[in-house]
Parts: sequence; structure tokens; C-alpha cells
Amino acid sequence: GYSAFNRRMIQGSSLEERAGSLNIRSSSNSSGGMGLRILLVDDHPIVEHGLSAVLEPEADLHIIGRVSGSTDAIQWINHNPVDLLMLEVSVESGSDNFRLIRTVRDRFRKLKILVFSANPEEIYAERCLRAGAHGYLMKLASSDMIRRAIRQVISGSIFLSGRLRDRLLETLVQPGARSDMQRGGLTRLSNRELEVLEMLSKGYSNTEISSHLSISKKTVDAHKQSIRRKLQLPSSQRLAAFAASWQANEISAPLPLAQLSDAELVHS
Repeated sequence: GYSAFNRRMIQGSSLEERAGSLNIRSSSNSSGGMGLRILLVDDHPIVEHGLSAVLEPEADLHIIGRVSGSTDAIQWINHNPVDLLMLEVSVESGSDNFRLIRTVRDRFRKLKILVFSANPEEIYAERCLRAGAHGYLMKLASSDMIRRAIRQVISGSIFLSGRLRDRLLETLVQPGARSDMQRGGLTRLSNRELEVLEMLSKGYSNTEISSHLSISKKTVDAHKQSIRRKLQLPSSQRLAAFAASWQANEISAPLPLAQLSDAELVHS
């Protein structure tokens, strides 16, 4: 069944439509300096709505506001006390949240960072930890796990799901072992290449990717060529097919797709 967070997300869908997209929003649950203060970096008001419901039983945990991008987040932190930054890592906002994580770690060393994302932890979690995040939590997590992750990160510990923790420990115990995901090549993509792949999976054109990421079309093409090489996809057609399948969560690694013939791709 759904966690309380996911149920509240569904119930609050009309609220999101009414709220629209705001760059900065102060929460009515502001702690006024009491308790632990959480700043949410996410495009969607409904995420704040659901998270507030999950944290309602916790008297000392307060969402003090929501911002939509990294620039607004830095401005907020510069002028307001924050104990925990919870952020989504996505290309939708047009901001580089990997860079935001690094900036926060460099400039606000006491501030804790918990990535709260709908993106697959197998691909994104290690990148976020390397950038400086203190934990990675999927939005599908249960309410109890969300509360536990927040408290664990605020206390100074690193939070990972049991599955991801076991996978990382396995790579330490058996350095030569490689997961299916690693064999597929997704973990070898740079952060920028992963952004380009995500935008391709959402149907963005080269022109739209260029504009959204503020890079030239020539650079977009270079990233696509690099992605194809790393994912063993010999043609643009296969890259497009993989991106579409990845967005639909039909596959988690590109190796099987790379072995399909052009005829199989056309009829798949």
C-alpha cells in the first residue's frame, strides 16, 4: 500500500494545480527559531504538502519553506537559519543540484543535506554522496523511513536504504564484483550526460536541451555521442529507444537493448 506521504500526494493534487509554480514559499509551519528547520528544494508544491503530513506527528521537525532552484536555495540559506536541506535531483527545474550540494558543503559546513528524490537510487545515490550529500531517500519510502532518514542525517550519520547499503558494502568486500547496472554503463556517465539522457527520455529535442542546460547544440551532440559510446549503443535510433524505455522504467541497464537488431528495435 501507499505510505502516508504518497496518499497525501494523491489527495493534494488539486492543491498543486491551484498553487502553481512559485520560486520561493515560506511555510505556515515555520518554527520561529524552535526545533529543527527543514528547507525543501523541489518544483512541486504537492511534495511539501505530502511531506508536511508525514512530519505532522513530529513536534520538533518543521518545514520552514520551499524553493524551486539552487539560486533561490542559496539566497534563503544566506538569510535564514536552516538545519536540513532536502532536495530533488532533476533536470526539470533547470538548475544543477549536484553543484548546489557541493556549494552548500563548501559554504555551509554545518548544514545537513538529504536528497529526497523520485530518481532511481541505483543511478543517482552514489553521485549525490560523492557531491557531498549526507543521504539519499526515495519518495516512495514509507512515512517511518522518511522520519528516520531525517533524524539520522540531522544527527550526523549517513542515510542509505538497506538495499543500497548492502550493494555498496558488497563492492567493498568484493572489489572485483560489478553490478548489472555498472556493466550496463550508466554509472560511467558524467552528471551532465545523465541530465542529457534524462531529457532525451522525456522527449526533449536537441534545441530544447541546448536551451534548458545553457549549452550549444554542438555540445549536446557531443554528449549524445559520448552516451552512445558508454552505453554501447551504436546508433541514434538505439539511443532514442533506450531513453524511451528507461523513462518508462522498462529497463535499468542498456546492455540487452544494445544487442537488439534494428528490425527488433522497429517492432519492439
